[in-house]
Amino acid sequence: MKIRITNMLPLLVMLILAALTLWLRQAAELPGEESRAGNKGPEAVVENLSLVRLNTDGSTQYSLSAGRMLMYPDDDTTVLEVPRFERRDTDGITTMVTADRGRITKNGDEAFFYGNVTLNRNSPDSRSLQARTEYLQIVPKQDLARTDRHVTITDGKSTLSGTGMEINRLKRQISLKSQVKGTYYGAQRR
Repeated sequence: MKIRITNMLPLLVMLILAALTLWLRQAAELPGEESRAGNKGPEAVVENLSLVRLNTDGSTQYSLSAGRMLMYPDDDTTVLEVPRFERRDTDGITTMVTADRGRITKNGDEAFFYGNVTLNRNSPDSRSLQARTEYLQIVPKQDLARTDRHVTITDGKSTLSGTGMEINRLKRQISLKSQVKGTYYGAQRR
């Protein structure tokens, strides 16, 4: 039995087309940058988000804004691009957190900030405190902010740095966990 190449040509073309079709299908199904493992993509996308939570008297308790918000139904998380969180306390203290990215859990029980995280705290007595890190977790119901990464805190000319930090707003306490270094400049006497 003799097989001629001209008889095999249609079969070869069909095999090439089938392989090309399979390759295109797999390439189209690869996840993009925004999707995560096991997720088909965000359920909702909101541009230029701004949320405000009010106190019982109608004053602003805190606000959250972001350049973009993505809501994922698989784990009920919300991803934020360029988030900004601002809290105003009744004693006049304002706390602001900014970052490159953020994530909020389903019920808003926890917020996570990633990349170039800056926490600024300003009080009416003109004292300003700033903390810089790459990651910050906020637990609003417990009034806690914490990180396990390197952090640098500045208060005027004074600087304190270390690895791991916890801020307990209720206790008015800041704790650094390890590798703590600092320089303190007290008030000048006149």
